[in-house]
Amino acid sequence: MKIKDQKAAAENLEILRKELLAELGSLRGQFRDIVNHYQSELEADLVKCINLLSLPHESEGKSDLAGAKKLFALAKRIRELKIKTDQGRLKDIRRIDKLVSKISSELVEK
Repeated sequence: MKIKDQKAAAENLEILRKELLAELGSLRGQFRDIVNHYQSELEADLVKCINLLSLPHESEGKSDLAGAKKLFALAKRIRELKIKTDQGRLKDIRRIDKLVSKISSELVEK
């Protein structure tokens, strides 16, 4: 390869390297935006559940027993949730999301 060709190839390589660097930086920003939005949505669902449970409860007789069983079962599912927070696994996030959705739908149904 001629020196001119080598120089042109090196310049092209540097341009491509800079383009890839810029694209990775952009992807990192997009990833953070998505994660932040997802976190906000999930936390809003959690707050909604907390707020629903914090409302004053009126006694309804027999349905209180069914409600107590439902709440006990939901609390048990949270306690039994197998997550490893120190590993940052996507499957843990999915498990939490699925459980929060289930709890939210159960509480709204109540």
